Amino acid sequence: MTPGLRALFCCLPFLGFPSFTAAKDPPSDPRWAEAQRAYDAGHDDEGHRLLIDLAESHPGHLDLAVTCYSTILAKEGSLLKSDPWIDLASERLVALEQIGAISANTHSIHEAVPRVIDKALLEGRQLEARETSNRLYQQNPNDLYWRVRRAYNYRRMDLLEARPLYQQIREDYDPDHPHASTRKLWNWMSTELKTIESLPLPIYPLPEGTPLAHMEPDDPDGYWRIVLDRSPADIPGQVDRVAALAGGQIVPWQDQTGLTDPLRALDLHLRSKPTAELAALRKIQDDHFVRETLPSQPTEAYLLALSRRFAWSAEVHRRLLSVGNKALWEGRAESALRSFSELLAHSADPPLRDAAQVGFWTALRLIGAIDELRTSTGAIDPGREYPWMGGTARGSQIRSELLKGSSTPPPTQAPALRGLSQHILQLPPVSPWPTDTPAIGFGIDLQAAGSQIIVSGRNLLVSYDTDNPGDPLWSQLQRHPVEQHRRTGFHPGYFRPLILNDTLYTRWGLTSLPNGVAAFDLAGGQPLWSYTYDRGTSPYSKGVPMADPVAADGGLFYLQWHTPGDVTDRNRTVSLIHFDPDEQRPRWSADLASSGRAIDFARRMERSAPQNAIYGNAVTVHRGAVYCNTNAGMIIRCDVRDGRVDWIHNYRRKNSSLVAENLGARPIISGSTVICMPRDDGRIFALDQETGLLIWDNPLVLGTEMIGVSGDTLVVRGVGVVCGLDLKTGKARWFRPLSRRTLGRALLLGDSVYLGSVDELRRLEARTGRVLERRPWNLGEARPLGFTIAHGRIFVVSDNPAPDRRHAVGQPLARIESAPTPLSLPLQRTWSLTRSDARIALAPASSGLRDTAYLLSGGILECLDLSPSGSIKWRRFVDAHNATLSFLGEKLLLVEKGRPRRGHGRAIALGATDGRFLWEAPVPSSLDNLFFFGNRLMYHDRRGKMVILDLETGKRAWERTLSEAHLVDPYWDGENLHVFHASKWHGPHHLVLHPATGRTIRRDRVIVAHTASPNLARPLENGWFEVRFPARTASWVRLTALSEVNGQGWASAAELHVLDADGKPLPRDKWIIEAEHEHNNGLRALPPNLIDGDPATWWHSPWKHPDKPSLGKIVPHPHFVHINLGANHRISGFHYLPAKINNNNGMIRDYEFHARMDGDRDWGQPVARGILVNRLNVHRNHFGPGAVFFDARNYPNNNQAVFRYNLDGKAAHRVEEQAHLLSMHGRYALITSQNKLILRRSDDPDYRFELTPHIEHGRHGDIVIEGDRLIMGRHKIAIADLNAKRFLKIPEDPKSRRHHNGNFVRLQNEHFLKIVHHGNKQELTLINMATGHITEGTLETQIERFTEDRFLKPAGERLLTFDRTLLFYDNSTLSAWVTAN
Repeated sequence: MTPGLRALFCCLPFLGFPSFTAAKDPPSDPRWAEAQRAYDAGHDDEGHRLLIDLAESHPGHLDLAVTCYSTILAKEGSLLKSDPWIDLASERLVALEQIGAISANTHSIHEAVPRVIDKALLEGRQLEARETSNRLYQQNPNDLYWRVRRAYNYRRMDLLEARPLYQQIREDYDPDHPHASTRKLWNWMSTELKTIESLPLPIYPLPEGTPLAHMEPDDPDGYWRIVLDRSPADIPGQVDRVAALAGGQIVPWQDQTGLTDPLRALDLHLRSKPTAELAALRKIQDDHFVRETLPSQPTEAYLLALSRRFAWSAEVHRRLLSVGNKALWEGRAESALRSFSELLAHSADPPLRDAAQVGFWTALRLIGAIDELRTSTGAIDPGREYPWMGGTARGSQIRSELLKGSSTPPPTQAPALRGLSQHILQLPPVSPWPTDTPAIGFGIDLQAAGSQIIVSGRNLLVSYDTDNPGDPLWSQLQRHPVEQHRRTGFHPGYFRPLILNDTLYTRWGLTSLPNGVAAFDLAGGQPLWSYTYDRGTSPYSKGVPMADPVAADGGLFYLQWHTPGDVTDRNRTVSLIHFDPDEQRPRWSADLASSGRAIDFARRMERSAPQNAIYGNAVTVHRGAVYCNTNAGMIIRCDVRDGRVDWIHNYRRKNSSLVAENLGARPIISGSTVICMPRDDGRIFALDQETGLLIWDNPLVLGTEMIGVSGDTLVVRGVGVVCGLDLKTGKARWFRPLSRRTLGRALLLGDSVYLGSVDELRRLEARTGRVLERRPWNLGEARPLGFTIAHGRIFVVSDNPAPDRRHAVGQPLARIESAPTPLSLPLQRTWSLTRSDARIALAPASSGLRDTAYLLSGGILECLDLSPSGSIKWRRFVDAHNATLSFLGEKLLLVEKGRPRRGHGRAIALGATDGRFLWEAPVPSSLDNLFFFGNRLMYHDRRGKMVILDLETGKRAWERTLSEAHLVDPYWDGENLHVFHASKWHGPHHLVLHPATGRTIRRDRVIVAHTASPNLARPLENGWFEVRFPARTASWVRLTALSEVNGQGWASAAELHVLDADGKPLPRDKWIIEAEHEHNNGLRALPPNLIDGDPATWWHSPWKHPDKPSLGKIVPHPHFVHINLGANHRISGFHYLPAKINNNNGMIRDYEFHARMDGDRDWGQPVARGILVNRLNVHRNHFGPGAVFFDARNYPNNNQAVFRYNLDGKAAHRVEEQAHLLSMHGRYALITSQNKLILRRSDDPDYRFELTPHIEHGRHGDIVIEGDRLIMGRHKIAIADLNAKRFLKIPEDPKSRRHHNGNFVRLQNEHFLKIVHHGNKQELTLINMATGHITEGTLETQIERFTEDRFLKPAGERLLTFDRTLLFYDNSTLSAWVTAN
């Protein structure tokens, strides 16, 4: 059941439904009439609210619900505008259609479904979108509309099935269909059909026979073609020649989705041939190999190269057998398995094949593939002799030895939540990730290791005793700052060290990015060794390990990122490292892909982002191959023996910008496929292990975390959803929306999935997604950050850190013997804290939090006492991304910016005095402007969309979407919420909203008083304009467009009405309309659109001259619209509705309107002429008490001016000509006009104060106004009394640096401090505001600099205020300074 249907059923009691037929008469409820009045007045949002309320107040009356919701959509036309009321109406109409209350073939459903699907796609709910699209098509398979919509939706969802659907529709294309609605649909689809060639190809079955027929090798001499077309028995020499020349080539697939190693491509081709056809090739390769000059002691790498070049030579096979046996004895079972597999695929020698087969079985036993071993050894002839341990043995004896002591491990049991005890883990107060990393969630991994729980992140390794998880057993912590050249916003991923034989192996290093691997003793945490991989002497030459190491083949495997410069350098390489932990050095390193090389023909490496690749995913070693998810556009399979690439698959990246919270996944092996989920896209797909060809592709989940495999189901967490995919097809068997934020990593234990949220832990059935159990955390005031389940216990990481021995909570940071005094020079340092990349918020001096600061650094939030001795009042972890800090009374508000994929951020409220969690609320990421009023917080986008939170509860109080605008600015006067609403179509308006409900109290058009004129059209509501003239009789009328508001040569209109003698629109059913129009836009620009009643369609003059389109010339004015009214009418005016096109394209400015009778041949003089659209084109605005200032261009005067509009609803007045509004400071508006700086006041229309020449014109950004005092101190110091309109005289001193660039801060005792950095010292200037007296001093021993941009100023304040303690911060160290004794 979809969310919309669930929401609808909540409103419908199952008592007896009335008839499903639509209401014939208007509803009698007075809210219906009130809604119509709101629509007529242009208050669409209010009308929508009333109809929603009307429908919800009559549960069970489905006909009324259909009428109300359909009316809401009808008022919006066909514009896909996002609005909460429209979205709600659309969802409920779709839900009503599901239960049969309305037909799927109605216009309302045709309007509602695209909105519902668009919203689902925007929020990442692709699975729901496809379910809705498929359902409507399956229920209406013969309806062209749903057939077209399904294809269109499939394309938007990037489904591979889209291309065949488009091809089928193109075959049936019928633009001349007799029905107008069908022709319109075909016309709309005609543009879509042009995209067919850009759509991805569908998945084809794996090639039968030779795959070489589907490849495109570089073949200038035609050798590959000959090999493909003829039998190897006929051309053995030619085949061998291709093998000899293929070393430096690449062999792409024809569809360019990847490539294959050339020798492997040739080998796959030959292995598809009958064995008898290869005899001649074996002989010729034996002959050629004999001529090779071999070194006396050939290395394994040399022998592997020979085995690929002479893959069919018996002589080489004997040497490859030795290589396999040597690897077997050295404990490199995967390498041995690969060598033995190659022998079994190529050798025709029975004794050698028997030896390889026994070696293959032995390797399977060593790697623990017991089930595969049982299946494979089932074919052993028990009485036959096989090579064994330097001699021979019967098959039965060998099988018995190989299976001795082996058993299939019992299945993992899924523990019930109710039987688990809970234990809390407190981490040391260290950020788990470098401080500039955009963490999504807290980003830590937990795992059980014997009797220990290991918690890991980039900056920490912490061990706890599972039986007594109090203080850590040991910890390894890093508090290094982020180097400047590493600041690239790396997305945290998995950081889960490998634990093997009581040793912990992990990525490590002394810089923010791990530049090596290290080993630690598991028992005590002592470092054992570390290794850094260098490729030169450059400081950037150290490679960066990209993922956790994997134990296989007697060593460690991991990917590494190399660049000659910084990690963002475009010249980058991904290498595979096989590391020998005993020798503490790589056994070998192989470059898999490099930008600018032929192997990266699709430029995936060059276009990749290290933000996605660093902190990537571990490799998977399986049956002699290493599968690598590079997270750089490529999945690579290579040979486990030396890293030689077998194949590369270039996956499509359609969601590469939505990866911040995607963890990606190491490749998962399932049967003959390898399943992948790269973090630089989030799509999930399966590849054929042998060739790397695509088997299935699922882009719908937008995978965040691949939780694991249960039976034949792959459980995946995606964007707001958890689902189970069929391993064979990739299709979703089930999916469940996640309404709450997921906590940490999910777990798959046995047949159950464990998902945590901030409130509870849930257990789901992996096979069906059914919720089996729920359990609250019960952590008191603490909140969970991560969890794991082990040894019958739940281990939960708390957001309450462990005590910090360096700076304990509540302990003074410095000892001050004397009583604190107000700040004055000279100063001395008292205490300091090292905190990298911190945001520091100072509590307002007027609040009860005075002398308190809040510091957010690396996911740790601290409350600081700013007394001279200083202390940390409280501390807690906060998993907030890119958060800002604000205050509301005794509350501290963390506002997190949006997460791209989820479409929302968060607001988190804490008790400012104790750090206690109060509430958390999601907020849309598209609304990134904050505005506080009363006890509410508004998120808005400055274009009309608003979401309001109640700051007491965190719940959504109300939301609105005003009519479309390019500038929407709110203002709070203490009682009402004012909104300045400026639209390029409707001009500026002033709205007054009720703060508790958002209801419109008043709506006034902002009109400039002295621009009214008889030749200006009168603006009406909803964007219409009216022109009236003395009544006359006419049967023909002509509208002539003489100019456009932007000065271009076009003309356009959405609707046109001619008025009768009473000023009412004439019926238009018999009208005939003609005009030049833009043919390239098809139906969109035709003249009949002017009289079709749909504001979303329009007429437009030609974009370019029809006879000379290549010249790009616009057809100049005038443009004519001729209308035959069908009969004689008394007419007295017309209504014009501009078309909603970008930048007001074609909006008519100057016009003429003619009228004539049927027999007249001449139009004569116009009955009306003038300016049709007189629009204030507003650039910016600022509110002050009692008024709003704005600057705009006003036709017919085209010079920009500044206007003042009283909030009492009276007309606006021009206050400055040829001027720009710069900023607002309380009641003072700062304006620039003709190189002058001018102050105006919102509460006094006559106030005017010129600041020039005391303040230079270009320095206006440094001006601060507090109350009636002006202060400027970033460069030259200036202070003014604004009431008296007088500047304070500041004494000059040519030796002083007081007028140099610096920072200005306020001290509580009517003083200001200017801080100028010079060399290795800070020069201070103390200014008495009352007298202008200046005192100067220096801080010569100070290391840190004052960094103003790291301090968050209280709302409405432009300057930082300090009392007894002055804070300095330089991005790494915060220090406190007080008056020296």
